Amino acid sequence: MKSASNPTGTFLVILIVVGIIAFIAAMVHGARKGAKQGREMREKISRQNQQLKTMVHNANNDSSDQLRKLKSLLDDGIISQSEYEAKKKQILGI
Repeated sequence: MKSASNPTGTFLVILIVVGIIAFIAAMVHGARKGAKQGREMREKISRQNQQLKTMVHNANNDSSDQLRKLKSLLDDGIISQSEYEAKKKQILGI
């Protein structure tokens, strides 16, 4: 005996399967997008850290040069000890 097929039941099964496949595809796409965004964020932070290190290095070198010049002015008698100390504190941010 042949059983009568139920077109509505078959349609619902197909609809559910298509829905599940679409959901899985969306989840995979979201995971890939999230991974890409995470990688881009890590790269951006790395670049910013490098820029900050460069800025600090340059500032330290600039401060060292200023202190050397200031000490030279003191040694040459162009500025007083109190002027030297005040300017030194200003350069060092003390």
